[in-house]
Amino acid sequence: EFCFPGIQLNRSELLHEEQEVVVHRPIPAQGRSQSCGQVLDVEDRPGAAVLIQRAVLVDTNGAPLISANSRIHARVE
Repeated sequence: EFCFPGIQLNRSELLHEEQEVVVHRPIPAQGRSQSCGQVLDVEDRPGAAVLIQRAVLVDTNGAPLISANSRIHARVE
């Protein structure tokens, strides 16, 4: 099962449509980081929903290291 806040999906019914990854600066070999993700939008399509999500990896000062946007096609009944 694949969970977002308020959304539960079965992995067998998901298709990874596309992904864009941006490296904002080199990732340090040591240190701490934090990742945060969110669903930006849900597109309604016949027999499916497309979740547009964004994840950002930041350093301890909150400066972005990597950001990624992706689209997940979820078949619905």
